[in-house]
Amino acid sequence: MNPNTQITTFDSDQRQILLDTICKGCSTENFLFMLELAKKYGLDPFAKQIFCTKVGIIISRDGLLAIAHRSGDFDGIETTFEHDEKGNIISSTTTVWRKNITHPFRETAYWSEYARDTEVWSKFKHPMMQKCSERMALSKDIM
Repeated sequence: MNPNTQITTFDSDQRQILLDTICKGCSTENFLFMLELAKKYGLDPFAKQIFCTKVGIIISRDGLLAIAHRSGDFDGIETTFEHDEKGNIISSTTTVWRKNITHPFRETAYWSEYARDTEVWSKFKHPMMQKCSERMALSKDIM
């Protein structure tokens, strides 16, 4: 499937919804650039596969995973965790395999570098760390 067929244009109401929600505070230039990237890669900003912040444009883990699946070469993903002696997460490591490459992509995210002092991070430690290492490995895969 051609990724460009999924998302083509956004009407003015859809653009305003995006600007008022997941793209709040981003510059006009970055917003328009994000829309072009969404079109190019077939990403849905309403599903938060791609979004724009004051800092810049972000393709989410789910967006990167969608691109990987559509490539036809995606051959699997696996995440493992390392814990200390008390059971606290030290890191998560994700491995991504592609059919057309002999060696997998592997990336490690460390708790000390990514964890935030928020309710989501304290409640969903493993899924949050998994998202970090998956995003890192998938970014390496498609770039």
